[in-house]
Amino acid sequence: MVQLSFTSTNLPLPLNAEVRGEVLSLSFREGDVVLYPVMDRGLIYLGTDKPLQPEVVGRVLSLLRRDIPSLLVLRRFLLRKVPANSGKVFDVQVRLGESYAQWHVKSERRRDLSYVVSLDEEGNPSCTCPDFRQRRAGTGKWCKHIASLHQKLLSLRAEYLIPLRRVEEGETIYEKLGLLAVLAEKAIDRLDYSHHREQFDAPMLGVEFEVPEIYPQEQYSLLRKVLSLLKKKGVVLSFERDGSVSGGEIKLTPFPASLQKVQETADLLRSVQKSFPDLFGGRSFAGLHVHINVWPLVQSGKLDWADIVQVGLFFEKRFDLMKMFGRAFNTYALSFREATPNERYVWLSRNNYTVEVRLGNSRHEPLQVLLGAYLLCRLLWAVAGRELFALPVYAPSPQVEETLVSLFPQEEQETIRAYIRSHLV
Repeated sequence: MVQLSFTSTNLPLPLNAEVRGEVLSLSFREGDVVLYPVMDRGLIYLGTDKPLQPEVVGRVLSLLRRDIPSLLVLRRFLLRKVPANSGKVFDVQVRLGESYAQWHVKSERRRDLSYVVSLDEEGNPSCTCPDFRQRRAGTGKWCKHIASLHQKLLSLRAEYLIPLRRVEEGETIYEKLGLLAVLAEKAIDRLDYSHHREQFDAPMLGVEFEVPEIYPQEQYSLLRKVLSLLKKKGVVLSFERDGSVSGGEIKLTPFPASLQKVQETADLLRSVQKSFPDLFGGRSFAGLHVHINVWPLVQSGKLDWADIVQVGLFFEKRFDLMKMFGRAFNTYALSFREATPNERYVWLSRNNYTVEVRLGNSRHEPLQVLLGAYLLCRLLWAVAGRELFALPVYAPSPQVEETLVSLFPQEEQETIRAYIRSHLV
């Protein structure tokens, strides 16, 4: 359990306020980390007092994105009074689920059976037991499992875990942390974590595969177990809750930009789609984003924003991006013709030391998306390396095809040629 403590703070704060001083100190085995909001050109970011190692960043992100919001939910539940005519309280055994908003409660009569009590954002509880589902759901009354969990947690509470005590400013610690979580979602990249992942000298690709919905508990748990095994094998970097979708985001370990690695990664993503078909069915707007490493190009000054815009406009004019990536332009992936200067959410955007391809759809054929990102990767590196002195924007299609195919190794050209030919406008 991470121990939390506050030092001097100016919270709560208006969005245009300048924040000074420490806000939150986190203690890890690797040392203390201080988090604080930072104002920069009208935007609030979450800053740290030092660069963070990737393993520490993972725990900080989990704390901000999952643990703190779910603790706020738990607090709302524990501050409630037990409704009249609720189930009778018994001496219950409980176990934490996926977050502090989910608990496994042992049956009173069958110790081999557990029910799941879940809390919504307002702290309203529900239970999977027959009594709640058939008689109490929608009435505001609790079953005995909810009532017993409520009493059990109140008896076990500790100030560092479930702070019901009021502090001098009139807010609990976790209410303050809730604001930090919001700030973190606005610009989490200021945590400096991506610099550790993205400082590669060679072309690399990193995939973010969004999970659009949380399954019924048993299926969601199975997905997490599969990802845990892949993480141990070094294939998956993390699985994190994500603010833009109701589920989470699978981050794969960055891999060298080559046709073989692209095909292997596409096979992995395709197997996830097929193993959990309900997850990627229906009207899903979840993304399959790909990061293209450009760290050495940025460091040396060989690649700037004008180059990225030039490549993006070229692709918009010459390729069927909907067919290639599975999504049309949208609020979070604007075309360069629609975007204002310094727009963050263009479909091809700078993100620290990577260029992010934001048009991918998690329901789309993964190989189509990854080959498109691989093509962009080769083109960006060629533009920065002056292998191309001008993009063939208005050239005939055969000339465009030959120019782009020439950027790839001989053994990859046949596959790339077929891909380019099928997507050229």
